[in-house]
Parts: sequence; structure tokens; C-alpha cells
Amino acid sequence: MSNEAGLSFCAAVCTVGKKNGVTGRQKTEPLHSQRLFACSVFDLLRHAQARPIAKRRLNDAGKYATMNVANRIRVFACGKGGGPGKNGEGKHEMKIAMIHGQNHKGSSCHIGRMLAAQFPGSQISEFFLPKDLEHFCVGCYACIEEEADCPYYAEKKRITDAIEAADLLIFTTPTYCMRASAPMKSLIDLTFTYWMSHKPRACMFGKKAVVISTAAGSGAKSAVKDIANALFYWGVPYVKKYGISVQAMGWAQVSEKKKARIEKDMKKLAGVIEEKKDVRVGLKTRLMFGLMRKMQIKGLGASPKEKAYWENNGWLAAGRPWKPAGKQETETHGAQR
Repeated sequence: MSNEAGLSFCAAVCTVGKKNGVTGRQKTEPLHSQRLFACSVFDLLRHAQARPIAKRRLNDAGKYATMNVANRIRVFACGKGGGPGKNGEGKHEMKIAMIHGQNHKGSSCHIGRMLAAQFPGSQISEFFLPKDLEHFCVGCYACIEEEADCPYYAEKKRITDAIEAADLLIFTTPTYCMRASAPMKSLIDLTFTYWMSHKPRACMFGKKAVVISTAAGSGAKSAVKDIANALFYWGVPYVKKYGISVQAMGWAQVSEKKKARIEKDMKKLAGVIEEKKDVRVGLKTRLMFGLMRKMQIKGLGASPKEKAYWENNGWLAAGRPWKPAGKQETETHGAQR
């Protein structure tokens, strides 16, 4: 791959241990000959101008991790080719959007990348907050009328475009004062129109998501819940949560025993995600969507433009964001008769 392509090669997590429960408390065997490679990634350029960086050989198996500096895309490619839509290890290649709730590459970031590395060949868009979105919502409600009127629309759109295009969403955040980080909360605030009570995006009702948080002590589960709750209101039907106390201030200080357990957990979690072929919207989401639909029908939304948005999508009739377009049209025509 040429330097002119603006790609930098970096180390990715490679070896995986025996299968283990994602949230279980099973004893962890020593790594022995296994080695854990932590991701080491060059800082992304803030402008879309790529600069040549020499590639690095990762290991004898011929696995590489590449980064497209200009577009902030990281692509994990396996040396051995697989079948259509699959990598050499038999796993499906996906589009993955990774959102990190802090600029530094700490324990949560390492675990998120460890999970992403379980899907070689996947295209990964990676963002760090607040570097990639350094604003707080000012409560102007401009986005209710028109999304592009948000004062931070351009920066926000790069992230939301990647989220909408992805098959799998990975959110990572350090635990600060028992909760998710402020930059992550800011992203949630700035995307509140994605909620079912406003202008939900149909594409969100077919996605998978994982929320990861680490804490030196307690509180990781509360931090994970903050983000998972927002994803529910986005309409994401399949959300896995992973909160863990690493008992360290940084990834370098995490014990090898703890790293081995996390590595096994991510291998197991990747397998669970891979096996979940058909993502279906659950009853709780359907009920919440139905409640918001009735609210829009009665004109109780935040703006007439919201009701028009629902109407244009056919959701005030028989249409639903999780149904195929053809089926929605059939049911709508039947209702009109």
C-alpha cells in the first residue's frame, strides 16, 4: 500500500484465550505463551490532509491494522481471504463506528479496540470526544426545526453519518464520578432529535451496539447504563453492556490476570454478536414507539415539523421503521381501503 494513500499501520490485539463468559466470575488461567498486543495508533490529523507513514509488520500470521488518516477510518484486514462478506476467520466483515468518551487512549478505549479487532476486515470509523466534537448543547432547539441549523452541525454530522452507516456501534467511556464522561453526555445531548420522542432514524432500529466502561473502583455499570439508555430511545434493539473495575489508573497498570480475563470476555462477546444474525425490535421498543406515535398524532410533539417528519415516513399510518418498505406500503394501502 502506497504512502500516498495516507495510511498508517499500527498494532492491534491479536491472540485470544479460551472461551469465557462475558460477565462471569470464572477463574482466569495464566497467559503462558499467549501475548497481548495493545493497540498503538497514531493521532488522527485534524484536517483531511494525509501524510505518509510507513507500515509496520504486526505478526507472522500477516495481520495488519491500517488507518486512513484523511477520513478517520481504520480497517482491520486479515492476510488470508475468506468467502463473500467474510474474513479469513469466518467472521462477517462489518462497518463499525467507535465513539470514545475521552481523548486519551485509556483502558476503555483499549477494550473497545480489542473487541473491534475480533472482526478482521471490518471498516472502522473512530472518533474521540471532545477532540472530534468539542461543544455542549446550548438548548437553542434549532435542530428541532432543521437539523442543519444546529450551530455545531458540521462537526456533529461526521459522527452521525458514521453511526448511521455502521452495522455495529461501540461506545467506550471512562467512569467519572459514577457516570459516563461529560464529552459522551454532550454527544447524547447533541443528538437528542434521534430519540423516538422527536425524529427517530429508521436505520437505528436494525443495529447492534456495545457499551464499554472501565473504572478504577466502582461505578462502571452506572456509566454504561447512561449510554445504553440513550441507545434504547434511539431505537437500537440490540445493546450489550460491559462495565468492569480494572483497579488501575491506566491500561499499563492493569494486571495481566485482569487483561487475560478481559481478552476472553471480548472474544466471547464477539462470538455472541456474530451469532445474532437477525436483530428484531423488542416489545418495550414497540410500546415506546407506539406511545410517541400517539403523541405526534395528537400534535403534542415539540414542533409541527416533527409531526410532518413522522407523516412523511408513514409512521402515523401503518408504517414502522423496523418493517420493510414493501410490507409497509401493502399495510398502508390495506388500511386506506
